Amino acid sequence: VAFEVSADGVHFQAVGDVANDVDEHAESPVIRDFGITRAGIRARYVRVTAKAPIMCPDWHKGAGNQSFIFADEIIVE
Repeated sequence: VAFEVSADGVHFQAVGDVANDVDEHAESPVIRDFGITRAGIRARYVRVTAKAPIMCPDWHKGAGNQSFIFADEIIVE
């Protein structure tokens, strides 16, 4: 998950990233917070980018279908 900030919404600056450490073979839904702490950054816009595989792998119960990510909320303090 990559985090970027911008003052104008056009020019973004990377401020951190977090690796996904969730077991991809987990059978039940997993709730996981991905976040960074950076003091002193002022921005009007925040961009969060997370990437999933394009298709579910053969071992997955959704094999052959597109994969997806659910994002419940983004908190900026």
